[in-house]
Amino acid sequence: MDESRQKRKVSEWVEDLKRMNSWVIGVDLGGQSIRAAWVSSEGEMFGALKTQTKAEAESSEAFGRIHSLVQELLDQPPELGMKPLGIGFGIPGLIDLGSGRLWESPHFPAWKNLNLTEILKAKFSEPVFVDNDANVAALGEKLFGSCHPFENFLYCTLGTGIGGALFLNGDLYRGSSGLAGEIGHTTVDPLGPSEVTGNSGSVELYASASGLNRALAELRTTDPSLNAFSIRDLYQKYKKNQSLQSQQSIKKIFDRMGEALGIVFANTVNLLDLEAICVAGGLTHAWEAFGPTALRVMRERSFVARLNRVKLFCTSLNRNESFIEAGVIGAASLAFLGSLRRAQGFQVDSGLQGPSLSS
Repeated sequence: MDESRQKRKVSEWVEDLKRMNSWVIGVDLGGQSIRAAWVSSEGEMFGALKTQTKAEAESSEAFGRIHSLVQELLDQPPELGMKPLGIGFGIPGLIDLGSGRLWESPHFPAWKNLNLTEILKAKFSEPVFVDNDANVAALGEKLFGSCHPFENFLYCTLGTGIGGALFLNGDLYRGSSGLAGEIGHTTVDPLGPSEVTGNSGSVELYASASGLNRALAELRTTDPSLNAFSIRDLYQKYKKNQSLQSQQSIKKIFDRMGEALGIVFANTVNLLDLEAICVAGGLTHAWEAFGPTALRVMRERSFVARLNRVKLFCTSLNRNESFIEAGVIGAASLAFLGSLRRAQGFQVDSGLQGPSLSS
């Protein structure tokens, strides 16, 4: 086969995707929930389903829940008798694309050295495609979302932790071992607290759901009268701008979040000369509280961002607050691209082409 065709970039498959007129199933496995839906080649969702994730569960139980969710979708297709071209899975963790093996996952500590592809192939007769959750979400944003015009962007997910994916020169950039884009563990405060990776003062400690929940718990110890028990409660207090004892402390939590993100974004733009940064994940509902600060700090710290007027925006794929769509559409995008490659005679293992961690 022509080597140039074998190495086609993601952006070069867009026109093929538009002509497909078909459906796949996308599955997004998160730290709090599993989401799945039918997705069309135009990005339309059908039959969205959601169930709770149990982080402490054994892998067999978790994949049993995934199987039940997908089977429910297979039993209720958009059209009678319809079969999906494939099923795409976005999984948090370090994944060897060559073998489809998950080495470890930050949200599922008990999951070590699992052959995801073999586990999922045993459960479904349809072709399965597996990749890191942030990578597939970036694919979805490129194919169906706000990043469609851009060839060079950072995709940042703000959830239980912070994930990232790099899209450079029209394709996902994975690095030498497939671990590129892990911005959640980059340092914003060298003297900050330590985290499980061995780093100290990483952005995830200040700008993820787990980091904000820790800050909220600390705030409640200093102000027991504060009627806020979740990040959403905290954001509602921020929006009301009441004369509360803790109002300045609430503002400080979101300002610190925006500053931490702005520092990371500035460093990434300076290094890679990006066109855009897209932010997704459950915390984007509070964008008003931290987004302007992140943009200001990025521009203050990055002459490249000022010169190129780098765009910073939220995903356009999260249209439903109760069901985060970006991950599902991303997983579906992986299935579409994998199906296209197979249909045109390309070699496809578990995901798209990428380096092997075991090589």
